[in-house]
Amino acid sequence: SIPNGVNKIGASAFYGCEELVDINFPKNLKYIDTGAFSGCEKLEKVILPDGLLELSSNAFKDCKGIKEVHLPESLYYLGESAFDKCSEIEKLTILGPEIIDKESFNLFKLNDLYIGDNVREIHYGNYFSGTYGKGSIEKIRISSNLEYLSSSVINAGENYKYNYYNGQRYLGNENNPYVLLLVSENYSSKEKIVAHEDTRVVTVH
Repeated sequence: SIPNGVNKIGASAFYGCEELVDINFPKNLKYIDTGAFSGCEKLEKVILPDGLLELSSNAFKDCKGIKEVHLPESLYYLGESAFDKCSEIEKLTILGPEIIDKESFNLFKLNDLYIGDNVREIHYGNYFSGTYGKGSIEKIRISSNLEYLSSSVINAGENYKYNYYNGQRYLGNENNPYVLLLVSENYSSKEKIVAHEDTRVVTVH
């Protein structure tokens, strides 16, 4: 455990701690600096405390054993490649920040993806998929306030239970099933697509 009086974890503080399996983060933690836990290959779970403000670049890079990640609503900055090469993540909950910057996640084994309503933008270089594009993600929840999603970011899989309107696939949430319209990459510009009135974002799937 890290003492509750700690509000910042410095750059590379736990870099390469290969035997680190579990972390109890202090309640008063505000900042995690660059590469703080990079290379902690046996770390299994990252549940960051509410009140955390900044998670810097490469913070958990190369933590290849992580299965679950929880980002709190308080988070306002997520650095580039924060979870780069953490390919074993199965459950991801993103309550904050508003903007998921490029290359924060590159995931191929997801079962459960929850994107809270604080999230407005997800930029290129992020990828959320079931088992290497073949298996389906079992649960997906999309932010009601999403404004931008780069193409091909979410691959829910062919067996995912999409929401449909006028023959088109949608992802959404409990309040709006039609937040995100997934247009096939084989879509012809000659085809007419009538989006649901509650749709906020259209992206190529």
